[in-house]
Amino acid sequence: MENLYIKRLTLVSDTDKSANQFEFSNRYNLITANDNSFGKSTLAKMIVWAFGCSPSLDHVWLDLNCKVLLEFEIGAKKHKVARFGNFMYLSLDGGDFLKYPKITGEYSKVIQNLFGFEVLLPNKENKNKLEAPPPSYYFLPFYVDQRRSWVKLWDGFENLHQYSAWHNVVIKFHTGYLTSQHFVYEKKIAEKRIEKLPIAEEVNRIDSAVETIAQYAPKEYLDFATDEDEFLKMTQEVEVELSDLQKSQEVNLRVMAELQVERQYLESQLQLVIGASKELELDYTFSVERIDGESISCPLCGTVHDNSLASRTSILNDKDEAIRQGETISGKLKKIYKKIDSLRSDSEGITAKIGELNNKYSARENTGHISVLHAIAAKSVEKIISFSRGEKIVKIEALEGDERQLKKDQRELIQKEFKIALDDSFVNLLSKYVIKLNAVGVNLSSVKSPLDYNKILGGGAAEAARGGLAYQVALINHIYKHGLAVKAPFIIDTPNQQEQTHVNYDRIINILMEETPKDAQIFLGAMDSSLLSSYKAKAKVIELDKNKVLIKDKFPMLADAFEFMTSCEDAASS
Repeated sequence: MENLYIKRLTLVSDTDKSANQFEFSNRYNLITANDNSFGKSTLAKMIVWAFGCSPSLDHVWLDLNCKVLLEFEIGAKKHKVARFGNFMYLSLDGGDFLKYPKITGEYSKVIQNLFGFEVLLPNKENKNKLEAPPPSYYFLPFYVDQRRSWVKLWDGFENLHQYSAWHNVVIKFHTGYLTSQHFVYEKKIAEKRIEKLPIAEEVNRIDSAVETIAQYAPKEYLDFATDEDEFLKMTQEVEVELSDLQKSQEVNLRVMAELQVERQYLESQLQLVIGASKELELDYTFSVERIDGESISCPLCGTVHDNSLASRTSILNDKDEAIRQGETISGKLKKIYKKIDSLRSDSEGITAKIGELNNKYSARENTGHISVLHAIAAKSVEKIISFSRGEKIVKIEALEGDERQLKKDQRELIQKEFKIALDDSFVNLLSKYVIKLNAVGVNLSSVKSPLDYNKILGGGAAEAARGGLAYQVALINHIYKHGLAVKAPFIIDTPNQQEQTHVNYDRIINILMEETPKDAQIFLGAMDSSLLSSYKAKAKVIELDKNKVLIKDKFPMLADAFEFMTSCEDAASS
C-alpha cells in the first residue's frame, strides 16, 4: 500500500480575524517552542482534526471556531480535505469539493475507501448493522497524543466509546491479522441474522397463541384422542353430524388466539408511543431552556444539533404526532377488547348448543365429562399452529447452520502459521526497542502480539513511558511492513514524558530517527532543546512563539482560502 504525506495546513479563524499556513517535509518535521503554552500540541492535533478525528481540544481553541484546510498526497494523487465544525469538505485528485454534513456515514465511507481501511464495526444499538467507523479509528496507531496516549495506548482520541469492543478488530486489521475478506463474511453473517429475526418473532407469536389456546381449552381437551387414527375417526364422525358447530368452535378459538396476539402487540406499541411522547416533552423542555444559541452540542459524542425555533417546533409536532398515534392505538385496542368479549360470549353460546349433542358422543366413546367437540376444535387448532411453528424452526435452524459455516470459513482465512509469524515479528521488534530505549525494567513476559498492549507492565514512570514508546515504534514498523491500508504519518507529541534523563531522551530522539520506517513522514512535537539538534538539522522546523498558532497579520492573505465552502456541492449522506 502507498503512503499518506501531509503537504500543507491552512487555518483561518473568522472569529478572531487570524490565520496561518504551514508546509511540511515528507520525512522529518519538528513543531517546537520555548514555552508549553505556545500551541505545538494544538498544531499537531489540527493535522488529524482536519480529517475528522476527535483529539482533545480546549475551549479556548474551540471558541476560535477555526476552519482548517489540509493538502495531502497518496501516491501520485493530490487531495484536499477541509473541516469547519463537523462539516467536512473533500476534493479528490484535483476534483471539485464535496460537502458532507457530518463525519459519520457517507464521509467515513469515502475516507475509508481512500485509505484502504476496510474495517466494519457493529452499531452499538443494532449489532447486525455494520458501519464504516470515523477516521479516528484509522489514525489511532499513528497518533500519539501528549496526554492521553502516554497514559493509555490506543486511546489518543475522544468518543471512541461509540462502538463496543472495537479494539480487537481495529488492531488486527491495522497489523495484518485481518483482511477485507473478513468483513465480506461479517456482512454475510449479519444478513443471516437479519433474515432470522422476523422468523424468530413469528415463533414467539405462535408460542403466545399456544398459551392462549391452553388458557381457553383445558389440558384434558388437548390431550384428548392423541392417537392419530383414533383422532381421525372421531373427527370424521363429528363432521357428519356437527360440522358447522365444530367449524364455529375452531374458528372461534383461532380468532381469539390471533386477537390475543394482536392485543399484546398493540399494548406494547402503546407503551412505546407513551414513552416517546414523554421523551419528546423532555427534549422540548431542554431545548427551550437552552435558549443561548441555535445549536446544542451533545455531551456524549460532541455532535452539534439544531436548536432553532423551527427545530423546537418540530419537536412539538413530533410529540403531537406521538399523541395521535397513541389515540389511534387506544382506539384499536378498545375494538379488540370488544371483539374478544364478543367471542367469549359466542363461545358460551356454542357450548350451550352442543351440550345435548355432545352427550351422545361422550356416552358412546366413554369420554366421561370431556366435551368431544371442544377437544377436537382445540386439537385441530393446536395441530395447525404446531405445524406452522415447526416449519419456522426448520428455517431458523438452517439459517443458524449457514451462520456457523460462514464463521468457520471466516476463521480459516488466516492460517495458524501466518498468525504465529506475525506474533513473533511484533514481539521481536518490541523487545529490540525496549532494550534500545533502556526500558528493561518493563515486563514483556505476557505480551504475545500487538493485542497485548495492556500487558506491558512494570518500571518506574519514566521507564514505563519509554516502554509505551517502544510499543508505538514497534507497532509503526509492524504496520508499515504487514498492514494492508495506506500508511499514515507518525505524529508523536511531547515524548519527553516523566522528566526523562538527558541520556534517555537522547535515546528517544535517536530511535525516532533511526528506527522508524525510512519512507514514513514523522511529526515530532517537543519543547526546544539542544538534545533535538540532530533531529532539528534534518527536519522541517516550525517554531511557534507567543503569537501561538494563529497570527492576525496573516488573516488578509488567507481569508479567501475557504471560499469553496460557500459554493461546493453537497454529497449524499447516509
